[in-house]
Amino acid sequence: MENLAQKIKESFKVYITAHGRRPKSVYEFAENEDFSEQEFHEQFNSFQTLEAEIWREIGEKTIEKTQAEEVFTDYSGREKMLSFYFTLIEVLKEHRSFTSFYFRLQNQNGKKKLPFDRFSIFKKFRDEYLEFARDVVMEASDTGEILMRPFIGEKYAELLWPQTYFIIKFWVEDTSDSFENTDAAIEKSVNFSFDLMSKTPIDSAFDFGKFVVQNRWW
Repeated sequence: MENLAQKIKESFKVYITAHGRRPKSVYEFAENEDFSEQEFHEQFNSFQTLEAEIWREIGEKTIEKTQAEEVFTDYSGREKMLSFYFTLIEVLKEHRSFTSFYFRLQNQNGKKKLPFDRFSIFKKFRDEYLEFARDVVMEASDTGEILMRPFIGEKYAELLWPQTYFIIKFWVEDTSDSFENTDAAIEKSVNFSFDLMSKTPIDSAFDFGKFVVQNRWW
């Protein structure tokens, strides 16, 4: 029942956008919708699994649109990651109020807090991202764009993931014209992360020192 599942997801996004909160119960949510509480549970066992699927789709759609660009295969790793984040923001513009619920502090009973299970909700989105990022990192390593350092090189994709939170939250709170500041934040954060993964003067000094020691040049 893909059509029903999609209808539930779209209705949920509309509810969050209109109310700025989750429904108090599945019954409340389904009461004014064109599906029953039972039909909801036939598709999703909780709001959390529903939200996780919505965010997974956002990640999947972003990657598909990014990779569909004609010049994508010619991009460097840095350019591929930049393209991903610019595309992600374009996709999220369709759901700005929905996105804000998960990234902007909510004032509830005089206290500001984020949904407590926000990180588990993003797990499937994270999985989509990591698969994409690992491919980008591997290609960038093969071309010599970045340096696969011992111990941390295999963790580069996981280390890149937190900038996704940073960029989305920055965009949610961005009030600049046409989100110009978000564009700058994407460029600066991606350039910074790729500069860190690239060969630095410290790496060159280490390589030189290793060479000297191995060749007993002293």
